[in-house]
Amino acid sequence: MGIKNKKIKLFKLINFVFKNPKNAQDAFENYHLVRRKYIVSHASKAFNKNKLEPAPLLNLSLLDIGCGTSKLAEEMTFRGADVTAIDPRGDCIETQKRQAEADGAIVNFIQCTPKELAEKGEKFHIILCMDIFEYVDHTSGFLKELKNLLHDGGIVVFSTNNRNFRSWFIHILCAQLIFKWVPKGTYKFKRFRTPNKLIGKLKDNEFEVIDLCGVYLDRTAGRWRRCIKPASRYLGTAIYKKPAEAQTTNIEMPTDK
Repeated sequence: MGIKNKKIKLFKLINFVFKNPKNAQDAFENYHLVRRKYIVSHASKAFNKNKLEPAPLLNLSLLDIGCGTSKLAEEMTFRGADVTAIDPRGDCIETQKRQAEADGAIVNFIQCTPKELAEKGEKFHIILCMDIFEYVDHTSGFLKELKNLLHDGGIVVFSTNNRNFRSWFIHILCAQLIFKWVPKGTYKFKRFRTPNKLIGKLKDNEFEVIDLCGVYLDRTAGRWRRCIKPASRYLGTAIYKKPAEAQTTNIEMPTDK
């Protein structure tokens, strides 16, 4: 796409946000669906499952880090996964426990950090880091904690904000400063990472990125859509493989019974 076309699209997005702030807010908050579809699709693919089955994640253990008040943990349970969801905020955990009980979802909610959970020796096949990296100061240290929580051959599915003008415009200027869709301070641009920088950190910590795609705010449809190139946000999947010299036993990936 040429520079001129990019500028035209950006100005159209700016026009959409300022002329239709309520529609833009609804679209901004409707990020859940695109994440959920991506998780099910790529987790199924990584473990040779059929994503169209009613419970494609059956027999797989899944950890949702920083679950907050999202319903992702519940929805992954309904797709067959054995789900643990953690958050350091006790109020979020209690709220989610009540909601899950009301919905009939079996989720193990724990108030703790990834490091604290790893110290208990817990291991998972899938870890969700949905919009977590933009709150992490020390990426390498955080990735080491993830490695301690993963089986060899396990995957991390992540979403995060890109470090570009479009992302700054949506998440900082509009969402925080002008329309106040989220509390001030929720996002800090200095913590946003370009895909290349995050991929580099992942590679340095024995992760191989097996998929990466962009997510952009479609002003016409009023919702987030996936695209090939990283946009204001991006989604990715990375597989963890221990160095050969560190492998002592082979972890057998579960199969449907």
